[in-house]
Parts: sequence; C-alpha cells; structure tokens
Amino acid sequence: MDTQKLRIGKNYFKYYLITCPCCSKERWVRIDQIHSRNFTGYCRSCSTAINNLRPVTETSRQCMSKAHKGKPLSVLHRIAVSDALIANPKVIARAKAQWQNPDFVMKQMRARQIRPNKVELKLKQILGKYFPDEWKYVGDGQVILGGKCPDFINTDGSKQLIELFGVWWHSLFDIAKRTEHFKQYGFSLLVIWDDELDNEEKIITKVKKFMRRKNAHKL
Repeated sequence: MDTQKLRIGKNYFKYYLITCPCCSKERWVRIDQIHSRNFTGYCRSCSTAINNLRPVTETSRQCMSKAHKGKPLSVLHRIAVSDALIANPKVIARAKAQWQNPDFVMKQMRARQIRPNKVELKLKQILGKYFPDEWKYVGDGQVILGGKCPDFINTDGSKQLIELFGVWWHSLFDIAKRTEHFKQYGFSLLVIWDDELDNEEKIITKVKKFMRRKNAHKL
C-alpha cells in the first residue's frame, strides 16, 4: 500500500486515496470500507449511474415491496421528503396533479395498506355505538376530495366529515387548512383530537352539536 495515499482522519480512522475505475476521480475512503465485501471502488455518481442501468428483477421488487409494506415513514424521512419537494416546484406540481386522480389515490392506498389504526378504530367504535349507521370510515381512500382523504363521512346525505387528529402531529393551523379545503366541495368538518377519545361524553356532545348545525348541506 502506497503510504503517500494514506492518512489519519480527525476521528482517528485510516483513509486511503482511491481512484474511481470509471471516471478516474480520486477520493478518500476509510480502509475498513475498502475491505468490506460490497466495496466496488466506484464513486457515488458512477455507482448510481451503473445501478440505474441494472434491471430490477420481479423477485427484487416483491422483496422490496414486502419489506416496506405497513411501515410508516420515520420523522427524519418525512422531513427529507418535504425538503426535497420544497426545493423542486416541478415535483410539487406533478405530485398534486397525480393526487387529483382517484385511480392514482386508490392505487397508493392499496399499496400502502391504509387501514384504521388503533385510535381510528376506537373512534369508529364510539360513533357506531352512539350514532349507528350514521358515520362511515373512509380513511382508506373510499372518498377523495381534491386529493385529500377524510377519515369519516356522514351517511345520511349531509355533507359532513370528521377527522381524527393526533396532538403530536397536528396543530390548529392544520384544522383551518383542512376545513377550508373541504369547504370548497361543500363539506363541513369536525376535528376530534386523539387525547379526547378517553372522554366519550365529550365526543358525543361534539358530534351531536356538529350534526345539528343549520348550515350542513344535503347531498
């Protein structure tokens, strides 16, 4: 090993100067990475380009699909995706256009195996107990309004929706934004917070008051 291409980093790891066999660019790589079984010597750009040229087999697709099904995105992943979208307005416009297509939304819902979570099931049970056959869970993509999917819809012909918000994930700003969105389609919205689920009496009162609103429109 050429000692002139060897150095000690600030973290006390040993680095070796590697030349990419594809583009001839030089870069410093940790020696333990060089000795790893998957090390190819290609730089990141060339490695990405080569991988993009490789066809993905159906077996690989099924394995990747199975590994990701039912797993929610982490907070860091959501932030990274959000930052990427903000940096690329074209991606935002294309994504918004796709989510206006009901077929696309249903395909996404099926792929992500969207179904009621624990808190949604609890609210569903409360609504079914005190308001039988009046509210239907549609958070699995059965109803899409402008690319948005509400959690519950009134089945008696009133254009009313109920959304279940988590105190950790949502704010009062989200209520205003969501309300204005559904208002465009003639729907009124009631938001129930997940920390209210232990107080059934409070939920019943909120839902009854909401259903008595005079400005609730009929389908």
